[in-house]
Amino acid sequence: MKKPKRVMHLDIETSSALDLFKVGVENYSREPTTKIMLLSAVYDDEPMPQQWDFTSGEEPPPSLVSDLLDPDVRKLAWNARFEYLLISRCWYLDLDLTQWWCVMAMARSLSFPGSLADAGEAIRLGTDKRKFADGKRLINKFCKPHPFSKKCPTGWFTAESAPEEWLRFKDYNRQDTIAEREI
Repeated sequence: MKKPKRVMHLDIETSSALDLFKVGVENYSREPTTKIMLLSAVYDDEPMPQQWDFTSGEEPPPSLVSDLLDPDVRKLAWNARFEYLLISRCWYLDLDLTQWWCVMAMARSLSFPGSLADAGEAIRLGTDKRKFADGKRLINKFCKPHPFSKKCPTGWFTAESAPEEWLRFKDYNRQDTIAEREI
């Protein structure tokens, strides 16, 4: 197997009117309301991930698209099929699955847990490199629709309606990339 020129660890955060756990990733990735909100990526041994926020409807930058399509860039993600399908379908990219590596599958092949948080705990990652404990709460807040209210007038929490928590959500996205790379 040819050694890649670069290795890209990445994580995405998505939103959709569908419940991922009820419909599965195939149906979720085909739903027109499903959007990629955040993508963080860290290359090789860079100290901090880069992050892109797509909540304003902007397109992914050409350099990111180029790396996602480049056969010399190995893409790694926790549950890589999720990132692969969502990026392929939301951004209409013809990605090559053979360039993607699933860190969760690698961890499981070594008898580590399948959850990012549990695997981090099992290998005793330091707290600075572990998955955030409040990640599930943040996902429920920003990735799923909510009843209309004064706090949530659009039915979706956003950076404008919950600015401090949105910053925490962005940190969560970057931290998942760090934890996955460490594992």
